[in-house]
Amino acid sequence: MADLLTRLDRTSGLEAWRWTALAAQHLGIDRWWDLAERQVDVLAGRSGEHAATLRSFARRWLDAWR
Repeated sequence: MADLLTRLDRTSGLEAWRWTALAAQHLGIDRWWDLAERQVDVLAGRSGEHAATLRSFARRWLDAWR
């Protein structure tokens, strides 16, 4: 499953970080939280002028669900 989660950003970049975080939350696998954060960084890197807003939103969401 970890391999699938690491490839999500290639097929579902916009949602990859949330799906990974939900899997981390429900399955209790802490290292997947780190993966979700890396996926946010990848997506933000592709978001141009919206990067800061995306990072802020994602951090709030991740903190609330952790």
